[in-house]
Order: sequence, then structure tokens, then C-alpha cells
Amino acid sequence: TFPVPQPFDTVSGAQGDGSPEQSRACVPEVVVYLNGTDYAIPDDPDACNTETCGYAYSSLTVSGHPGRTLCGVRASFVIEHSFVGDLFVQLNSENGPPPWGGVTLWDRYGSSLDEGYDNDVENDADIELRSDISHFFDGQPVDQTYYLDVCDHCPAHTGSIDRFWVRLFYDQRPHPPRLGGLPKCSYDHECNNDDGTGDGFCWQFDYDVFGCLCDPWTCPNESVCLESGGMVPGSECYVPKDRYLSFDPTVNGDAYLAYYVLLLGSLFHPDAGGMAAYVGTPDPVTGIAGLEPDPVGLNWYSYDQVHVGGCLISPSSFYYIYAWDGVELSGPLFLMTTPQPEPKYWGDAVGMFNGSMYTPPNGVVNMDDIMAAIKYYQQGGTGGGIPHLCQVDVAPQVPDQVLNFTDVQLLVGAYQTQYYPYGNPSDPCAP
Repeated sequence: TFPVPQPFDTVSGAQGDGSPEQSRACVPEVVVYLNGTDYAIPDDPDACNTETCGYAYSSLTVSGHPGRTLCGVRASFVIEHSFVGDLFVQLNSENGPPPWGGVTLWDRYGSSLDEGYDNDVENDADIELRSDISHFFDGQPVDQTYYLDVCDHCPAHTGSIDRFWVRLFYDQRPHPPRLGGLPKCSYDHECNNDDGTGDGFCWQFDYDVFGCLCDPWTCPNESVCLESGGMVPGSECYVPKDRYLSFDPTVNGDAYLAYYVLLLGSLFHPDAGGMAAYVGTPDPVTGIAGLEPDPVGLNWYSYDQVHVGGCLISPSSFYYIYAWDGVELSGPLFLMTTPQPEPKYWGDAVGMFNGSMYTPPNGVVNMDDIMAAIKYYQQGGTGGGIPHLCQVDVAPQVPDQVLNFTDVQLLVGAYQTQYYPYGNPSDPCAP
């Protein structure tokens, strides 16, 4: 039985606007409801004041989403009126505070004309307004009745509510991360027909937009074709590493969540399946993160690539990575580290240097792997023609995000057919 992730604290105002606590992934533009019936707005029965008003409303009853709770509401409406400056308009809900305790959308703006306070380009005698996304109703059920309440606070002018609609955003199970990692499509032929032209070329733009899809039969030997996670269908050419797993965490937008790594099986630790840990806070420059025993809740949207390393991550191993929002796990993203490069045991850091960059691991441990680490060390991790740090950072037991002689020495040992030096069959983190 695999361990179950533990709850973690959400944060106040995770949307950045002082809103209630948000931890769930929020789906954009999921439910749209419209009421196109006209409702007359009666005149204020006496003088201009706030004590009395001519009241009208339009309502929408939403159903079919049992158990779902709101994480955002956007209201839109059209009102025709001969003096829009008389009007006060609010969005309210069945489960909200008492009447007139909701979100104010129009507060006697303009005069006989809207004077540019609404969303249409004309300065005219109607209000066409689309509100910003409001988090006022967060936590309320999606299935309820929503009200557009209108008060006319002065006599002598009338009008009507023409249309009222709401766009509801609700919480859902988070998405698994996407595959990620460097280099991205180092050869055009690593992905098949991705740019839609049928020429077999894969462009950087294609990777960023579509996830660099590939046909499993056209993935070259130096990369591995894996099923995509998150919202990207199909499969991708993935560049494995010995001590790191690379993924793209941005599929859940600005949701506040943690990522959970589960070891499925390992050549060097065959009895360790089921061990798990959480991805730590990535370095903002390199995207490299460690593993933590407790959930690390973050807004991950600013990290386009995360490379997670730790004692749990070892060569020739298989993993699931889940998104965890404190309530539900996403589906899994399957990832693997570099397969065993027979007749060696491990140490296949890169392929060959093609004059400008190192290609992905090619199933061979030779001087190219050792020289890639030396070159990174000599150039201090800067300049062209060097691998990414996560491809050559193999030491110590918990990779230290530093390339030094110990890393080079371990790769030399791997070239000499030395066994992977860390952990034991039942625990990759054992001393």
C-alpha cells in the first residue's frame, strides 16, 4: 500500500487579492448561464434618496454540479435606462449574506449616459458591463440561484434589465504535471510532424505550445517516448537523467498545491517501491529542487521547468509524480531516470557533443559523459556547449546542485563499471 499524502496549510489570498483561502485548481470558463428575459425597472416612488428605490431583479438557477464549490464568479449584464446614473446594481447569491451584501457592479455611475464607465465603446443610455472575476462567493456551492439586483434611486426615469449571465469557476481535481526537461528537442527529428507541416521538424515554438509531441516509433534511441501528463495528449520525447526528474508544473495555473513523488521500482533498490517524498521549493534560476518529507505548497506557475533530485531519485528507476492540493491527488505522470547502459551499471549522463551541445543519453558510458562534467566544471556552469547541471550532478547521495571533482570521480567509476554507490536494496536513502 502506497503512503497517502498528508494535508498541508493553504494560504490566505492565494489569488493575490485578499480573497478567502484557495488551494484547489480552478477551471476557467466552465459554466455559463444566461437569462435573456427583460425585466422592467420601476421608478423610485418618491424623491432621490437611498431609503427607497424602484427594485427589479433577474435570476439564474444553476444545477448539475453536486459537491462543487465556487472559486470565482464573473457577472455580465445589459441594462437599458434613460438615466443610468440613478441605478445601483449588485450581484448576490442564494447562499450569500443578507440582501445588498454582495458584490457591487454599478454604483450610480454616469448620468443620462454611461460616460464610459461600462465596457461598450459608446457613451449611451445603456450599461453593458462585464465584471472582473470576483472571489467574494468562493466556497459557496456552484448549484444555487444567483441574482442581479437593481435599484433605481430617483424618479422620472425608467428602463429594464435586458440580459444577465454569469460565468462560474469551480474547484476540481488538480492535473498531473507535464513532462519537462532539457534539452528541448535537441534534434528536429526527435519529434514527428509536430509543427503541422508534415515535414517531421520540431520547433521550439511547438514545444512551448503543444508539449513537443512525438510518435513512439520515431523517438530516437537517445531519448525516451513517454505518455504526456496534464492537458497535453499523446506522448513526448523525454530526456532522462541519472539523479533528477524533470517536469513542467504550470498546467494547474496559479493554484496553490504541492507535488508528490512516488518510487515505483528501481534496479538498485528493488525492495524500495512505495517510498515517497514531496518536491521542495525550486531554485528560481536553475529550477532545481530537492525532496522534502512534508508537503511544500506553492504557486508553481513561475517555474516553467522543475528538476527534482534527492536520495530517492536514482538511476534505472521508475516514478509517479502527482499534484496534491491538500484534498485530492491528480492522476499520475510517469517518469523514469536513465536506463541501465549495459554493460555498465549507470553513468550515462549525455550522448555525444555535436559541435554546439550535448545530445541526450545514448545507452553508452564513455569519455563523452566524463568530459561533459569536466566541461561544465571548467566553464563554471556558464557559456555555451555545456550540459544542464541536472544531467551531470550525480553526487553526493543527495545531489548538492554543485559540480565538482566528486561528480567527475563517480562518472569515471561508472565508466570503469563500478556499481551505483548509494543506498541499499530496500532504501535508496540508507547510509
